[in-house]
Amino acid sequence: MPITKERIVAKHTVAPKPPTKTELLNKLAAVSGMPRKQVASVLDTLAAQIKRTLDTSGMITVFGLLKIEKKIVPACPTWPAYVKVSVLPELLPGPDGYCRRGLHTYHESPAGNDQGHPICGACGRDEIDWERLHARNIADADYTIRQLNTDRFRHKWWSKDLDAVAVRNALRKGSSGIKDTVRKRVVASVGRVSRMDNGMVKPFRDGAQTPFHGNIIFYGQHATATCCRKCIEVWHGIPWGRDLTQQETDYLVELLMAYIAFKLPKVRILPSKPEK
Repeated sequence: MPITKERIVAKHTVAPKPPTKTELLNKLAAVSGMPRKQVASVLDTLAAQIKRTLDTSGMITVFGLLKIEKKIVPACPTWPAYVKVSVLPELLPGPDGYCRRGLHTYHESPAGNDQGHPICGACGRDEIDWERLHARNIADADYTIRQLNTDRFRHKWWSKDLDAVAVRNALRKGSSGIKDTVRKRVVASVGRVSRMDNGMVKPFRDGAQTPFHGNIIFYGQHATATCCRKCIEVWHGIPWGRDLTQQETDYLVELLMAYIAFKLPKVRILPSKPEK
């Protein structure tokens, strides 16, 4: 899919408050027609089955609705196993207007394929060659960038205009002088993990370490899925419970430089907001 300058406007919604256990039991009892105590018994049995199945690692399908999978993070002996809950593809809502334009929902999709990779959370599209992406071959960056642009969240960052501050900073440094800054940013924001007070090893403030404006590198990190270790694991296959290697850092830097090379010749300064 060619990279365009089409502007995608994100819709911000407030997440509903999750129901309490009592509310959930009452709702399930009302829908199923079963007595509340019987529903509670079924759920307790199900919880025990899940615990047995996932003692080490494995996957269980619940009532034909959800997949619950427990995985051990490869090459991260200090990182605990994690549990992922996914909606089965047949229960997805179907293609929407974005899907029909080739823009899908891989970012934070509630569904995945049999290999655990995300599929479109609306239409269930599963056409990305994740093994090819995870090979991290910079000579194959064009393919990686095309696939990033099939995700509506990533495409927004490739197509949207930079803010005025980001433009000025980028032009002042120039594409030739910015690479050292890119490398420092990658190492500082996603390159290292920290041991928390509870003993877990994880990236510091992962998912909140990359701002959304003010620097072309921030735009590039969101565009290339190098903004946090969770996104890096999904799109680039690098486990998030350890420091980046030098080779992995080099690859992410080159991806960001590809974004900057794409944006710099096309930048235009947006009008600044008038001071109050």
